Amino acid sequence: MKRLLFYCGMILSLFSFPLLASAEMVSGIVYDDKNKNSNLDGNERGIKDVAVSNGSAVILTDKKGRYRIELNKGETLFISKPAGYSLPLNENNLPRFYFNHAPEGTPDDIRLRHPGLAPSAQIKGDLNFPLYRREEPRNYDVILLSDPQTGTNEELDYFRDKIVTELLDGEAAFGITTGDIMNDDLSLFPRYAAIVARVGVPWFNVPGNHDINYLAPDDSHALDTYRKHFGPSYYSFNWGKAHFIIMDDIHYKGTDPDKRLGAGGYIVSLDEKQLTWLKADLSFVPKDRLVVLAMHAPIKAAGMNMPEFDLVDRHELLGLLSGFDNIISIAGHLHATQHLYFDSDDGYTGKNPLHHHTITTASGSWWSGVKDISGIPHSFQADGTPNGYHIMSVKGNKCTLRYKAAGLPDDCQMRIMLEKQPEKELISNVALSEINNMKIVVNLFDGGEKSTVSAKINENEYYHLDHVLRNDTFTYNSYQNVESFISGRKIDSTHIWSGSLNAKIKPGIHTITVKATDEYGREHIGRKIFEVTSD
Repeated sequence: MKRLLFYCGMILSLFSFPLLASAEMVSGIVYDDKNKNSNLDGNERGIKDVAVSNGSAVILTDKKGRYRIELNKGETLFISKPAGYSLPLNENNLPRFYFNHAPEGTPDDIRLRHPGLAPSAQIKGDLNFPLYRREEPRNYDVILLSDPQTGTNEELDYFRDKIVTELLDGEAAFGITTGDIMNDDLSLFPRYAAIVARVGVPWFNVPGNHDINYLAPDDSHALDTYRKHFGPSYYSFNWGKAHFIIMDDIHYKGTDPDKRLGAGGYIVSLDEKQLTWLKADLSFVPKDRLVVLAMHAPIKAAGMNMPEFDLVDRHELLGLLSGFDNIISIAGHLHATQHLYFDSDDGYTGKNPLHHHTITTASGSWWSGVKDISGIPHSFQADGTPNGYHIMSVKGNKCTLRYKAAGLPDDCQMRIMLEKQPEKELISNVALSEINNMKIVVNLFDGGEKSTVSAKINENEYYHLDHVLRNDTFTYNSYQNVESFISGRKIDSTHIWSGSLNAKIKPGIHTITVKATDEYGREHIGRKIFEVTSD
């Protein structure tokens, strides 16, 4: 019987159609494709204990690599890549690990702005999933991007030249983009994928609220275009001693014809089916594994007084994660870099608080601001952080993240400012009579509540700076005469420290040295020269 291979190039939708009353049983083999021809040959054997899911139930393959599971029309069958194997990739290094059972494709009467799903092939025989055996190191790096948010070809140029070109010489194992790949124009998906493919590693994607086809009547069809290009909206995979979970936490409420592009509202939430799948998925993960959760919108936003950005069912999510102590969650969405820690008050009862890291966006303030020497906007985030990305370094079942400002040296980790009070005027030449009115203000770009910052003047002793919730004056000033979403908006940053200038300073040229320890215990040093003038 002719097998319907997984690696058939059909990239369809996950849960895009109403479920029918009856399900059919599907079966197949997850196998070691030794010659990488995407065909189960006589000398190739199945792989046991591989997780297979229909989006709610999760089962393991038997000792011969076989599985058997119910599948409704509209559901997606997918596997979780086991450690020690790699996945087939398409021409753009997008992994192939799923089959979408959507025989009719996206219904014609929905009339989406961008093409949805093509009809899938009929199931005739086994649905087989090829894997390639490989050595997988315990220690490796992962590229983490968030919110490229490219809405035009020009912005894709910016993303290509400022972000992707910088990643070409890296040695990461794979990359993840945590949503808002596009800024509403979903026709640009193929070009984005082709650009990121030049990095040369497998690339996993997360859907964001700007990756939605806004003309969808409800959430069930909102990601049809996204899934056409990138596959399921939630899934998992293993790499070394780590288990990575991709979640879809944007629930679309349906098109609104009165809004631009028909963009309706959304809720930051996980539906019951996704939580059911997550519980089943985690049941097969050893408790000593590192668990990395990647989503678009954060579990909670700090310092913004915007509760609509908080995950509605975060207590349920954190409860499911409570059995794991080596865990971190990452997100984007805010265009602000933040660290939060969740404990039993939030529903997480692990040995240590769960670290939630909202990472820096690639687009910064939506590719706005004064253009640099390359013709690319500086695009600082509203919290003062230069646009950029993060690198996750995994060592066994532990990990750390490090921030990299795009186009700037690795050690660009802070901005040091001298601020005259009470006007909050930034200056570098201080009149002697104004010393008592001066403050040192430091924006530690990837700092948080566990960071510490101190300063010294010349060769004197270091003294402690206070962690304060306030705006970054430099960034606020930068956008006063530039058209941007954040123009004139004073948004509080969660990673600013402030302290007085030493009142005993004499006229002359002086150096401020700032020593900071970040959330991961790493030390960073920054310096600024200023002058004190006689009255």
